[in-house]
Amino acid sequence: MYTAVRQAKSIQAIATALQCFFIVLKAIAYPDLFVLAEVIKEAIELSPGVGLKLVKQKNSIVFFPSDSGFRLGKTHDL
Repeated sequence: MYTAVRQAKSIQAIATALQCFFIVLKAIAYPDLFVLAEVIKEAIELSPGVGLKLVKQKNSIVFFPSDSGFRLGKTHDL
């Protein structure tokens, strides 16, 4: 994960790496998945201009670039 984020060439690549990481954590039933998401969300919110957004909706966590024009609709359960 560290390498993927460190070598990312765009905020989209970081969002994709984080999304994949959370999918893996869900697959292995990581017990503190939503706690980790909340901590990352807080860090993002404390970093204005970072260009990344995290949205939690029921059992879903979605990462995306904040300037992407992304609209949360149907998401895959996480």
